[in-house]
Amino acid sequence: RSNLRIFQQRSVPDILKQVLKEANVQGQDVSFDLRGRYPPREYCTQYRETDFDFIQRLMEQEGIFYFFEHQFDRHVLVITDHNGRFQPVKGLSTLRYKERTGMISDQESIYDLRAHASIQAGSVTLRDYSFEKTRLRLEQSERQGGYAGLEQYHYRGHFTDPAEGARYAKRQLQAHQARTRRIEGESDCQRLWPGARFSIKDHPQQTLNSEHTLTAVRVQGRQPQALEEGSSSEGTRFSVEFSAIPATVPFRALAETPVPTVHGSQTAFVTGPAAEEIYTDEYGRIKVQFHWDREGQYDETSSCWLRVSQGLAGNEWGAMVIPRVGQEVIVAFLEGNPDRPLVTGTVYNGANATPYALPANDSRTTFKSDSSPGGGGFNELRIDDKKGREQIYLHAEKNLDLYVRHDWKEWVGNELHNTVGNNLNQRVAADQHTTVKQNLNLKVGQNLSQNIGQTAQLSINGSHTEQAGQDVVLKAGMSLVIEAGVELTLKAGGGLVKLDPSGVTIKGPMVRINTGGAATPAKPATITAPQAPKPADQGDKPGKASAPALPNTAPVVQNVVTVESVEGGQANPDAPLPRIAVPGRDTTATVAALEAENSWVSVQLETESGQPLANTQYRITDKNGKDYTGTTDAQGIARIQGMPPGDCQVSFPGTDPWD
Repeated sequence: RSNLRIFQQRSVPDILKQVLKEANVQGQDVSFDLRGRYPPREYCTQYRETDFDFIQRLMEQEGIFYFFEHQFDRHVLVITDHNGRFQPVKGLSTLRYKERTGMISDQESIYDLRAHASIQAGSVTLRDYSFEKTRLRLEQSERQGGYAGLEQYHYRGHFTDPAEGARYAKRQLQAHQARTRRIEGESDCQRLWPGARFSIKDHPQQTLNSEHTLTAVRVQGRQPQALEEGSSSEGTRFSVEFSAIPATVPFRALAETPVPTVHGSQTAFVTGPAAEEIYTDEYGRIKVQFHWDREGQYDETSSCWLRVSQGLAGNEWGAMVIPRVGQEVIVAFLEGNPDRPLVTGTVYNGANATPYALPANDSRTTFKSDSSPGGGGFNELRIDDKKGREQIYLHAEKNLDLYVRHDWKEWVGNELHNTVGNNLNQRVAADQHTTVKQNLNLKVGQNLSQNIGQTAQLSINGSHTEQAGQDVVLKAGMSLVIEAGVELTLKAGGGLVKLDPSGVTIKGPMVRINTGGAATPAKPATITAPQAPKPADQGDKPGKASAPALPNTAPVVQNVVTVESVEGGQANPDAPLPRIAVPGRDTTATVAALEAENSWVSVQLETESGQPLANTQYRITDKNGKDYTGTTDAQGIARIQGMPPGDCQVSFPGTDPWD
């Protein structure tokens, strides 16, 4: 039976139990005896694999193995991860070695035994990468025996936690070391089965007279007399061929079951909660449902978070387009691994049509969005390359903000039309220069208000005509000078005053000079101040330069200490610091944490005898992946002030953990 399905936030033991239960292997038919810690896997895919290949692959990766215990009324599948589960051969814990003589033996024995020794890998190094902590070097190494130079180095160790990486490296090395020494033999003991322990005695090579664990058993038997055509002269034959390893060697299975490969890309639908049109996290990731997934519900649980490829991705700058729920996206798989999906693009389909009908509008290139939630509006930048109607079109559904930090220059070869539905507010911090080569036509539907801070000058080469339907008032704070080159005329009603080269002429029905009365005062101007324009959206803060990646030639990260919870508390700096063993070295590191508002971390490096290690390089990596480096002081202490609260890692890259 084969399948394609996804497991999320499930540990490997939980996955094994579900698959076995579906095959009706449950209850008394299976026994789980696990001592290791198996954290949930965020995302685990059974992809075109049989159930057997799938669970065997997972067990090999985790260092879990299985065998059967045979009973009279049933057979029990035992799934375990330690040698303590191996039981002695029932009723016979020791088998003697006795060479084959052709005689019938009076007791069960081993009559053929061969010892094998082989050189296996002496070290395993695993490296991985976490996009959330790009500067954190995820590399773990384990070595044993005298062949450390025979290294097995693997990239994508399938871990993001250094402790998990160390566990995987150890499990893989144990799988290689389990094949360093083994024995093969033949026996007439019918009670041998894989997973049982037995001891050997009476072998001339004393090193073989010890306890072993059976790893493989093959039973052969012939009884030709039971068949009519069988020869009566041929005797009955029974033998058990077996392989075993020393019982002191931890057994692990080699990770030989291949991880399935996805050849090429696939498409999937973007999913999310029922009420959401856009569903993403802080990294712009989305969730999808693959077309082959029969168990997904097209919601926020259909997959893990998938990163989305963007045209440009910097540090708080770059492109950002989030695929929306219901869109069909293209999904690639890193190294073809179905557990490593990555969204690389989107495609149209029968439900999601193109923005413009094709091929009628094949000359158009557009970037068009849809108002969310609910739709009904859009923003668009469109380019039309149709010969004779070339156009760049910009549509803002609501606001359009342009922010230019320096110059903005426009050149229009023909006409410029501006239509403003409400107010037009402009502010010029310095000068405004406007040149009109022909006519300037200005129409004001109601009032025209101008406020000039200093001098107003108007020069007209031809005539100047002003007409007011009612009053014209001129008021000067000091003097008012009206000068005409030839003639100046003042006319109101039936009266007239004219000044010309011939003299001053005053006409009217009655002319009064100095007869009393008061002149009508001039009304002051009433100025309406212009409204200040609202500032354009300046956008977010500028991005940052991306930090360079760590050099690939850096030494293996060793002596890693994971510091749990550098956070607020009532920590006493003078109190004894908790001692934390550094894996792979006879030293200890000491770590302490203070309150969040003055958080710090203090590290003390000592030998196992308590002697401080001074002038030793250290690297402390905080929860954001930022490194703090230096050397320990005379007391072997390093203190970093101002580190953000949270988990951190301490490593000593300049030391050899095997010294």
